[in-house]
Amino acid sequence: ERFPIVYAIDSVEERLEEAKKHGAIPINLNNDPVSAIKKVTEGRGADAILEVVGHADALQLAYDLIRPWGVIASVGVQQDAFPFNGPQAYDKNVRMQFGRCPVRALFPEALRLFSEKQDQFKTFVSHRMSLSDAAKAYELFDKRLARKVIFDLRT
Repeated sequence: ERFPIVYAIDSVEERLEEAKKHGAIPINLNNDPVSAIKKVTEGRGADAILEVVGHADALQLAYDLIRPWGVIASVGVQQDAFPFNGPQAYDKNVRMQFGRCPVRALFPEALRLFSEKQDQFKTFVSHRMSLSDAAKAYELFDKRLARKVIFDLRT
């Protein structure tokens, strides 16, 4: 395997438990993840980081966790100013990749995988709601009371 060990960092305990069910080693964001990763990598840092949040704090954490010559892939929609500068990235020899997923190109493969492994995804969705309840769904998600919401367009 390319990444035999995966760590999941989050502040929501329910999501950490879910990550553990799928084989990741959970680390609570509030328990100094930089020290935890440095400890398990003997001070080296992570080989690769997938940043999916899109906030400056998450991108800074990715930078703090990555080893020299490591790769940060950010698919979170970045809204804030960049939390570190070019000379810092240069000195650490960090490779960074940003951008959205080419959905149309990957959709057939994603659909095939989802069909084959749909039992593994059942717990990802916590709510099914009518599109007319979208405001309530976003409120639940914002308050971290929902993992993922599926909108039922038939209701």
